[in-house]
Amino acid sequence: MAFGEVFFRKLFQSIAVSHNSFLKPRRAQLALTQCLQHNTEIVLRAINNLRRIGARRAEARDETRRIEERLGKLFESRGFHVLTNWTPEPSSYPGVGEIDLICASDGNVLVIEIKSTFLRRSQRDAWLHGKTTLRRAGQQLRRKVGAIRQALDVDAELVKALGLGSPNATVKIHGWIADTSIEHDHQRFEGFLKVSVEELLIALRDDRQLLADPAGVLKGTRPTHQSAAPDADRKRWSLYPNGFGSSQLIDVIESEAVWEGCTRPSAGLRRSGAATAAY
Repeated sequence: MAFGEVFFRKLFQSIAVSHNSFLKPRRAQLALTQCLQHNTEIVLRAINNLRRIGARRAEARDETRRIEERLGKLFESRGFHVLTNWTPEPSSYPGVGEIDLICASDGNVLVIEIKSTFLRRSQRDAWLHGKTTLRRAGQQLRRKVGAIRQALDVDAELVKALGLGSPNATVKIHGWIADTSIEHDHQRFEGFLKVSVEELLIALRDDRQLLADPAGVLKGTRPTHQSAAPDADRKRWSLYPNGFGSSQLIDVIESEAVWEGCTRPSAGLRRSGAATAAY
C-alpha cells in the first residue's frame, strides 16, 4: 500500500475515534501528532524534496509574504506598530531593498529578515546554509538596520507609522533573522541573532506550555486518562509573569527562555552546525 494512503488512512481513523469526545480539538491534535510520529522521517524527506525542487518557483515569494503578513498581525495583536515590505528610497539608500518586517513598541524597533527554507539532512548542508543563506541574510540585515537608523532621523512619516513620536526620538534597534528552519538557532550572523519563526510564534503567543509534553505524547508514554494540567499550568509556564512588553519579548528571545524546562528538538541541529562553522 502506498505511503500516502497509509498515512491518511491512519490519520482519519485516529480523528474518527476521537470524534465522540467532548475534547474533539485536543484529541484530534494528539491523534495527528501520533500519526506524524510514525512517519516523521518520510514526511520530512518529502517536504524537503518539494521545497528544494520548488525553491525558485513563482509561489515561493508568496509563501514568504504570507509568513510576513501573519507574523506582522501577531506582532500587532501584541501592541506593536508594524510595517511589512517597506522599501526606503533607492536613491538615498542604495542596495538596501525591501525590508520584510519592522515592528516598534515602547522605544524598541525590531527589523526582521524572514527566510523560508527547508531542514537540512546533513552537517555539511547545515554548514552551507549558515555560510551562504544566513550569512547573506546577516549582510542584508546590516544594510537594512543602518537604513532604518538613518531614516528614523529624517523621515517623519516613517516615525509616525511606527508610533515613535518624533524624528530623533531615542530608540533601540534590534535586527533578527527569522528562518522557517531551526538550524543555527541563536547563532549570530554579521552580529545579528538568528531565530526560528516557530520560536517567535511561541514567544508572541506565550504558549510555551505546549512544548512541555505533559501528557507524554512525544515520548510515547501518554497515560490512558488525560489531565487538564496543561491549561491549569498555563500561568506557571508563562514567559511574562509580570506582563508583556517589547523589552520583555526581546529578553525572552535573546535569552532562549522559550526552551527553559522543555526538551529542545533543535539542540542537535544547532550543534551540528556550530561544530563545523565559525562566524
